[in-house]
Amino acid sequence: MIRILLLLITMAAAYPHALAQLPFDALQRPDLASDPTKLLSPEEAFKMTAVVKDALTIIAQLTPAKGYYLYRDKFVVRVQQPADVEVASIEIPHGEIKDDPFFGKTEIFHNKVQALVHLKRSNARAYGITLQVEYQGCNEPIGVCYPPIEKRVRLELPALTAVQ
Repeated sequence: MIRILLLLITMAAAYPHALAQLPFDALQRPDLASDPTKLLSPEEAFKMTAVVKDALTIIAQLTPAKGYYLYRDKFVVRVQQPADVEVASIEIPHGEIKDDPFFGKTEIFHNKVQALVHLKRSNARAYGITLQVEYQGCNEPIGVCYPPIEKRVRLELPALTAVQ
């Protein structure tokens, strides 16, 4: 199991196109999606959504598929644009402790998790922002961890009010 993981990490770093050779065929054949011996594509294994809660808060939700988990400490959110908005803090609940062979004792999520992303902004008007969301997880039955996944999300922030 560890050999497979090391091989995948090495292949991903040296030959990113090699990931296309992995058995990510659950998308083409829905009957394989529940087969624990087949790997899902990163998009199917770890679903991510982000919505605006208010002018200063984004709700990011990550949902690992059955048999998969996400690392709590590998979740990162950055504002790519505009320059006058930045992430002030992220509230993410605690997960369950896993004794990971590579990362030691770490927190993971087997189920849906929501993070509150608090923003700091200098402009009160309504406008769009682009977030870069990074996360990483693994397939538990096979023991394969995916390389870090990066997603860009475009959201429209409402104008700040005097109360906020």
